[in-house]
Amino acid sequence: MYPNTMERNMREIQDIMNRFSLSLTSVQNGTKSFDDIKPNVEGIRNDLNWMNNEINSLQPPANLLTLHNTIKEGCETYLQGITEFLKFYDDGHDEHFVIGGLQIQMGTELMYKAADMF
Repeated sequence: MYPNTMERNMREIQDIMNRFSLSLTSVQNGTKSFDDIKPNVEGIRNDLNWMNNEINSLQPPANLLTLHNTIKEGCETYLQGITEFLKFYDDGHDEHFVIGGLQIQMGTELMYKAADMF
C-alpha cells in the first residue's frame, strides 16, 4: 500500500513540475510573458505545498524510510525552487531564476534517486 501511494505521489509531483516546464516554455517561445504565467506558478507552488503536506502525513514502514525521506526532500527542494522563482515578481532580479533553477535541478536529481529505490 505505502509504495503505491508514494509512487502516485511521485507521479503527481512530476505532473506539477511538467506544468512549470510548460509555463517556462511558453515564455521562452514568446507566446506568454512572465506576468502571464505568474498565476500558474503560484498554483504550482500551492500544489507542491499540498503534496509536501500529504507526504509529511504518511508514516512509512521502517524499510522504506529512506525512500520516503528522499521523496520528501525532493518535493521540498522543488517547493524552495518555485518559491525562489516567485521572488522575481517582488523585486525583478533575474538571479532568482538561477537560484530557483538550481534548486529545481536538485529536486529532479532527488526524484531520480527515489525512482531508483522502487
